[in-house]
Amino acid sequence: ARRLISLLALRGASPRTTVAGMLWPEGDDGMALGRLRTTIWRANASVRGLVVSRVGRLELAPWLVIDVHVLIARASQVIAEGRVRPDDVDERDVAGIAAKELLPEWSDEWVVEEREYVRQIQLHALEAMAAAFMEKRWYSAALESAMRAVQMDPMRETAHRAVILVHLAESNVAEATRHYTKLRALLQRELGVSPSPDLDALLDRAVG
Repeated sequence: ARRLISLLALRGASPRTTVAGMLWPEGDDGMALGRLRTTIWRANASVRGLVVSRVGRLELAPWLVIDVHVLIARASQVIAEGRVRPDDVDERDVAGIAAKELLPEWSDEWVVEEREYVRQIQLHALEAMAAAFMEKRWYSAALESAMRAVQMDPMRETAHRAVILVHLAESNVAEATRHYTKLRALLQRELGVSPSPDLDALLDRAVG
């Protein structure tokens, strides 16, 4: 039942046959549809009207507020606007966008796909927020946004670049160099590659 609810929350209204096939991919269609009927009954027995069936399609009750939808909407707004207004600033906003990984204990293929989709939106939003805060010289907020992105994806150069830019904006060349050195060692150790020439040039200009 939890997987059914999560699937409908993430994918929205879907045909019964599609839902059955995704939840029980290794069984035959008849068995999968039978299990789906039982699962819908169990879900609705727990919360009346939770799963709605209309003309062969399933969806969740419209009165539900789904946290991942709220996260995606806010993150998408930040990315689209490319700026953060003063009255929008709230430390909880950064933490909210950098929320925990989506259903980390689940390995279903559809969960893995949705997890990566949400993660990419989170990362782009955090980097956009870091850039917006930088423009306003709110360096503490910018650094927090950038560091959250680094924590989510330690191999992401654009996130590390955001951290380095904040340090340089504050004239902390030593901090920027130290962070770059750690990134270079990490990439060499884990992937056998070096940071991009653009990032090298950024540090060279700062040091020079």
